[in-house]
Amino acid sequence: MEVGGLEINQTFLRAIRLKRVGNNLKLDKVAEVALPAGMIDEGRLKKPAEFSHILKNFLKYNRFSTSSWAVSISEKPIYTTFKTFPQMESNDLAEAVEINAPGLLPGKQEENFWGWQEVEGGKEDREVVFSSTSKNILEEYLQSFSQIGIIPVSIEPKSFSIARAFGQTASTLILNLEGEVITGVVINRGCPRFAREFKIANQSKNQFKQLLKEVWKIVNFYLTENNEEEIESLIIDGANANLELAEALKKALKMEVKLSSESVSISGQRIPSLSLFGVGLRSLIPLNQDNNLSLLPVGTKEAAEEKMALLFYGGLTNIIVITACLFLLIFWGTFIFLSHLKTQADNQLLALNQANATSINSQEAEIKQEIDEINPQIKSQVQIENQMTYWSPVLKQLSAILPQGVTLSGISFTGAGAPINIAGQATSKEALTSFREAIASQDFAEAVQMPSSNLDQNQNISFTISLTLTKEALKRK
Repeated sequence: MEVGGLEINQTFLRAIRLKRVGNNLKLDKVAEVALPAGMIDEGRLKKPAEFSHILKNFLKYNRFSTSSWAVSISEKPIYTTFKTFPQMESNDLAEAVEINAPGLLPGKQEENFWGWQEVEGGKEDREVVFSSTSKNILEEYLQSFSQIGIIPVSIEPKSFSIARAFGQTASTLILNLEGEVITGVVINRGCPRFAREFKIANQSKNQFKQLLKEVWKIVNFYLTENNEEEIESLIIDGANANLELAEALKKALKMEVKLSSESVSISGQRIPSLSLFGVGLRSLIPLNQDNNLSLLPVGTKEAAEEKMALLFYGGLTNIIVITACLFLLIFWGTFIFLSHLKTQADNQLLALNQANATSINSQEAEIKQEIDEINPQIKSQVQIENQMTYWSPVLKQLSAILPQGVTLSGISFTGAGAPINIAGQATSKEALTSFREAIASQDFAEAVQMPSSNLDQNQNISFTISLTLTKEALKRK
């Protein structure tokens, strides 16, 4: 599945499509369009309908055909924090994150969307970064995407996209300048350690002084909070980054200052922003291997796993439909064959009536012999049809009553009259009990048995259910 990278900020809408050619990156396509003032403010989508129209036309005009996108959004409405856990298995870490998240993130958990990822490079402990945002804010974007057929596979803060563009690096300050909106991000070990979005009016007389003041705030806060001595370099990025500003900042801060174009380019081609490049890199990660932070209700990796499950059930449904079609073909084939035999017999009887009287007895004997030969064939066809086992209704009903949290891994049947063994996994004891009771309530179920040991566990329960069918359950109705 092809995935593109989409950057959305207060000033610009940008899209990128990267490809891998061997070990190298290829910039297949990149485009940007300015957004009208007031459409997005403080990271919140103010005019969803107009935004959807602009996004649809932008992608169509630039011939981006994919519907799946990794998305980077403004930093302003997003809260980010860190927590360190002791060494533990990955599954245990995920459980620990779920337990600790409500106490680390602001507001009520049911009112927020949040995500997490592990910070790479930890030696003794396992460090995790959390980010959250209001459901109301994110749902405005999701509704706009849905209206034009856009499927976001991940949504991440701008700072995480910027950090991915640099990978593992020492403490570096990135200033992304997009009109009046400036985002300062300090990255270390491939992760945004501190991010802040602020505004400086373009017409301000003391614009440069205000920028220096904000930069020093970021630098001093980061160094104090992280007990570090210095930030190694400053990189300016975005539509308003230029060499003149870089030189002025270098002189005022007495720090190495570079343009982002000096650090990141593909085959000499300029990329409008580091966050666009970073989200483009994420679009190249296979969905089932993407453990990066996403603010979507379901993580990227989990969504890919759910999609695989849906494909499995879709395949099972196709098998049921194909089996039903085969049974119909057999039925109609048998009907046509019997009709042919009947027509043949009628023609032979008509020929007998038209024959000479002297040969009637002889022909009647021959016809009787042929009918006697045909009758066993007809009886055999009828017996075959009566002995057919029609699984489709039972399988369809099992699929229809399957509750959320229960996954089937196998259905086995040893022979006529024997029980059906249903195997699978349930996320909880309640889901398993619900499934067992749902089976028992069906007309086709004569007896439902389940080992009591299946209910010893509360979660992630592997179970086996023995189902005895009624005599009429597998017959054509």
